Amino acid sequence: MLTIRKEQMRVLGSVALRSFEMALVRHFFEFFQDECRLLGTHQVRRVVQLGMSRAMPLGYKTNREIGLYINLMFMLGSDFENDPQIPWARDQIRDQGVFRPYDRIRRVFQSALDYLGETSGDNNGNLVRALIRIRDYDLAAAPTSSGQQLEDDLFELFGKLHPQKQGVQGEQPTRALIRLAGERVKEYGPTSNPALAVYSVLMFMLGAGFDKDPLYPWASEVLNLTDDRREPARVPSLHYAAMEHLRESLTHKPGNAP
Repeated sequence: MLTIRKEQMRVLGSVALRSFEMALVRHFFEFFQDECRLLGTHQVRRVVQLGMSRAMPLGYKTNREIGLYINLMFMLGSDFENDPQIPWARDQIRDQGVFRPYDRIRRVFQSALDYLGETSGDNNGNLVRALIRIRDYDLAAAPTSSGQQLEDDLFELFGKLHPQKQGVQGEQPTRALIRLAGERVKEYGPTSNPALAVYSVLMFMLGAGFDKDPLYPWASEVLNLTDDRREPARVPSLHYAAMEHLRESLTHKPGNAP
């Protein structure tokens, strides 16, 4: 009788894991062609590995379940579970009232489709118009207020840039995101209003964890520069990188500009 030692089982397990990873990479290159083309195979594999490491502890262990979890990362941002603007995602993905893991993750996936359908509009029309407004936004027009007035001004700015998204999310989740942005941006040094405006708008559009998201490697590269951490250099660099990403998005997103 053939005996397989523990060491051989570990090797077989790692081979199966790598095979599964690459199958998922191929899947996402098929269904998220533009995003994956820009990221490249190595970076897409990082997204897949991150998704697997987050999905499995939650009880999502089958190919279908893990695949749906990573789909949600592409749709909502890799840190979607902790994004205050979509609290329903965390509630549903951990809802033990739905016994079968597949039923839970499928429910979140359907909620995400509904959310994106309402916010992005037919043929991504709402999203494209929002991206154009962001492209045309003059950073010099960033709010100059402070305290509660600054939060109010940023909330108003979000409504001008993407009113459908703000409306679907509701006031409290959107304001929670603005407050979180105010705390998170401090990780990268002293902040100004233009810095907070750029950072909070990117959180609003890309997800609360955009700065560490493998889907947006350009963000962490700029924010973690070590040769020059002075904000006067970093803010324009982040804005420029964001505009380059936006340009690519507008090039490949279907929809009609205003």
